[in-house]
Amino acid sequence: MGTNCLLIASTEASKAFEGASGSGDLYLTTNTRLGRNLASAGSYQLPQAWQQVSGNHCRLYTDPADPSKWLIEDTSTNGTHLNKKRLQRSRPTPLVPGDTVCISAAPPGQPSLAIEYVFKRASDVSPEVEKAVAAFIASLRKRKAASPGLKQPSGTASLPQAPSNKAIKVEPPQPEVAAAGAAASKVDARLLRQLQACQKDHAQELAAEQAKQEALQKELKETAALHAKTVTELEDKLKDAEDKAREKMSNHISANEAAIKAARLAAKQSKEAAATAHERLTAANDKAALIEQQLCSLQEERDKLAASEQQLKQDLSKAEQEHSKLSSSNAEVQREVTRLTRQVASEAEKLSEATTTIQNMSEQLEAEAASAAAAQQHARDTDAEVQAARKSVEEERTARLAASAQVSELQSRVAEAEATAQRAQHAEACAQKETQAKEVLVGQIRSEIEQALRDKVALHQARVEQEAREQQNTDALQRLAGALGHVTSSEATASASILLRAHVGGCSNGSSNCHRPH
Repeated sequence: MGTNCLLIASTEASKAFEGASGSGDLYLTTNTRLGRNLASAGSYQLPQAWQQVSGNHCRLYTDPADPSKWLIEDTSTNGTHLNKKRLQRSRPTPLVPGDTVCISAAPPGQPSLAIEYVFKRASDVSPEVEKAVAAFIASLRKRKAASPGLKQPSGTASLPQAPSNKAIKVEPPQPEVAAAGAAASKVDARLLRQLQACQKDHAQELAAEQAKQEALQKELKETAALHAKTVTELEDKLKDAEDKAREKMSNHISANEAAIKAARLAAKQSKEAAATAHERLTAANDKAALIEQQLCSLQEERDKLAASEQQLKQDLSKAEQEHSKLSSSNAEVQREVTRLTRQVASEAEKLSEATTTIQNMSEQLEAEAASAAAAQQHARDTDAEVQAARKSVEEERTARLAASAQVSELQSRVAEAEATAQRAQHAEACAQKETQAKEVLVGQIRSEIEQALRDKVALHQARVEQEAREQQNTDALQRLAGALGHVTSSEATASASILLRAHVGGCSNGSSNCHRPH
């Protein structure tokens, strides 16, 4: 793009300073500086009232490697912003048409006080502006060429400067300069005329600047009065806001203190409830330990009962062995019966009575066998009940561990005031239910233990009775043998033989199992 560019004022504050165009727009050369303390050619001296702007605020120039590109460099104290982003100090940044350059940010809520410009290419604005910028740059170059050795007067610049607080007077040409013009041998007449024309143009510019200065001072006074009024209103609003904030803060602090007191009270109650629940849990644990001891005792009783059952099984095995021996000697008994039949022929009446006695004793043996079988079944039922009691105790132990875990969790959440209190109450109710359940379980276990003991005693009594009955059976057989020894009738002998065969056959086929419990 071309090098003829300008900064177009985009806010009220930036438009207050008039540049070369007679408005707030600033025509740029290939090396332009902005600041409050600048007076060199190619620079803009900004108003002294802009205290937020540095003496040498920023620099806009073309890239030496590529004159078609523009760069901006921040040299200020308060910073220069490009497109709302602050530039790094002394670091060149590319500048393209449409970028926003802000040399002073606006206070909050007052965007019109921002000193902001928009970087544009002159040809993009209008042909008239492009011609004006070109003429401005050509005039600046012409002045530099026309006065290469002259020092620029104090308070002036080749570019338009901000008006100062003092009126500027246009000085007439110096006598030394006129004398030099008279001496044609020392000073060129053409150069003298150029200097006089330049001084005349400059005097006109200074007169225009003086008028602008007066208007600017008036506007500054109005702005200062408006600013003072705005500051006063803001101070009043700030004071009211502070009073309201203090009152609101006081109310908030009071409410917070009340809430803190309530939370502390709730936390204290929660701690007390947790302590009570812990005490109840300790009591429940003690009861569980007692139940466990009782379970151990019950286990010992069960072991003893198992030993008794084993002994009973051994006795039963012995009885079976004796029965086997009896079966093996059955043949001998048959031979003996044959011999005895010859002797009992004469004792038929006595044998009939003996037969009746034997039948009664057989019925007794069968009843005793049924009783022994019932006793053995009862022992098995007792063993199953003991196993169920042991399982119940295991479940009780698991429940106790679960209750301990719940109490630990409850203690870790005491810091939560309201939630902790509710959980503590819930834990207390659960502990009460569990305690009641444990007490019921203890009662059941005690009942089962007592029942097991009663069953053991009954089993022992049944065993004693069975032994007595077996002894009675033995005595009866002996009496039967003695009775058979006295029988002489052949008819009685035959009847006795038939009865004995039936009795012995029943024993050999399984009816004789009445000698042992099923």
